[in-house]
Amino acid sequence: MIGRLGGAVTLVVGLAAAATFAWVRMPLSTPLAAPTQSLPYVRASLAHASLPTLDDESTDQRGLPVIVSLFDHGAPVARGIGHGATFGEALRAAAEGLRGVDAALLARGRLKLDRVEGEGALSTTVAPLLALGVVPARDGVGAEAGGREVYFTVDDLLRRGAWDAYTLAPDLSLGMDPGRTLRMLEAALEHRPARAFRFRAEEVVEAVPGGTALSAECGRTPGPELTREHLLAAAEAGGRYLLSHLDDAGQFDYEYYTVEDERVGGQDYSLPRHAGAVSFLAALDAHTPDPAREAGMRRALDYLVRQRPHGCDGERICVGSPDAPVVDLGSSALSLVAAAEYERATSDARYEPFVQGLVAFVLSMQKPNGEFCHLFDAERRRRDEETQLLYYSGEAAYGLALTLAKHPDGRVEAALDRSLGYLTNTQYDHLAGQFYVGEDHWTCMAVDAGWEHLPAAHRVRYASFCAAFGRFMRKEQLRADEPLVRAQPQLAGAFGLSAAVTPHNTPVGSRTESMVSVWRIAKRLHVDGEVEVRDPKAQVLAAVDYLLAHQIRDEGAYLMTAPASAEGGFLVSDTERYIRIDVVQHAASAILRSVEML
Repeated sequence: MIGRLGGAVTLVVGLAAAATFAWVRMPLSTPLAAPTQSLPYVRASLAHASLPTLDDESTDQRGLPVIVSLFDHGAPVARGIGHGATFGEALRAAAEGLRGVDAALLARGRLKLDRVEGEGALSTTVAPLLALGVVPARDGVGAEAGGREVYFTVDDLLRRGAWDAYTLAPDLSLGMDPGRTLRMLEAALEHRPARAFRFRAEEVVEAVPGGTALSAECGRTPGPELTREHLLAAAEAGGRYLLSHLDDAGQFDYEYYTVEDERVGGQDYSLPRHAGAVSFLAALDAHTPDPAREAGMRRALDYLVRQRPHGCDGERICVGSPDAPVVDLGSSALSLVAAAEYERATSDARYEPFVQGLVAFVLSMQKPNGEFCHLFDAERRRRDEETQLLYYSGEAAYGLALTLAKHPDGRVEAALDRSLGYLTNTQYDHLAGQFYVGEDHWTCMAVDAGWEHLPAAHRVRYASFCAAFGRFMRKEQLRADEPLVRAQPQLAGAFGLSAAVTPHNTPVGSRTESMVSVWRIAKRLHVDGEVEVRDPKAQVLAAVDYLLAHQIRDEGAYLMTAPASAEGGFLVSDTERYIRIDVVQHAASAILRSVEML
């Protein structure tokens, strides 16, 4: 639910930001005119070759350091730190720190420049000031004692998982852990810091060893231009990632940790997220059919078919752990979405009995008012009439809507209409319901998918709800004209509250999927050129531009141990350096669905 919690978080974070602003504010030096010249210059210097042009030779460095690191398999294996009155002096001093590095290591590693632009004070005595005084994935931290300084760059902190570690309230962690940060600085100095500081750096990294240098930010390089061709290529890269993390038994690597190069299935494997990943692959196949992708989808669907509790058989099919006494609606609803999308994309009818059994189960979970029960006791064959969980009702409605494309059925049409009536009206029919919306992205996707099967008299009402939902979502999207985004342009298009809370990529994807549906619905009502069409489109394009920049490509994967294993995926966030299948599903699906806008 978006409402009171979001307001409380905004208030807490806003007060914390206001309290720290004066303390941590730091002026920045003028950016370099040609920062990408720096790394070829360092390469030539280390090779004792003729030095290329360095247009920024005489740029004032104000005594701030220049840091040059050599990355190999995602880790900094050598580093030089140089000081000087000018950038040229500091860069040459930093390059000297790499003198003597093994030639083979230098040849296969990627050089990275962090040119410190400014420093700001950082408290070591007031925990909240230390925790919230550093901008996540943008600031490094350092300390000084006894005439010695140490610097931990953004890359160092990202690899250590340093952010989102300070517990401000239950279920709310952000900033840096004060105790852990102090211990890190003390260990590096072998002394308690006399002064701690944060710093901002201008960053450049080699796209390949010895190759073109690119600007870097938040552990990645800039994304491609927003074009139809790049959107399709990004969607296909997301599909390749999922297929490369699908085993012979049809199970995905649920999480992939990019620093450790570790693939995780785990006991907490999510069947709804597994099904969601398959549904994206099927939607992709509808655009660009691929026999290898279709074979992978069948393995993944067969895995879902096998996940059937003993008490869920006969006409009704539900999906859940075979040994689980209680199953959730979401696993069956998204399995229905996946199988229906596969059938629509391939016209392969082999899963039709599975689809029909899932439809029977979903219908059996609907209450007379249109809402669904979310849990089913498979042993006793009894619904839980009370427990309500996020997403499941919208997922069920979307699953029913998708099946109607291949299997028109009056019962399903009526159930979909009752469900949407509840989701768009009944559940908000109270005083507080006038001031918030829930996680209704599946709801508007169901309206879009089932449009032709809904009563004409109800379509406008559902469309009106989705237009209002879109307006609410736009209030949470970070826009280029906001002060926060002017200071941190990389945030444009994301959804967030403040600089202290790193945006997560899953909601960017899921909300954008829904906004494509909101845009489609508005176009069906013949309001082209009106706000209802223009604004959702602008929102979607800003979000997918953000997602393109966050998709993992080899050139920007210098912090990853095995870039080929991560390519095409999306991190949970800039500060959480692992990939989960639902992040890829939602982000790549949003990108794919947006193609029709260009």
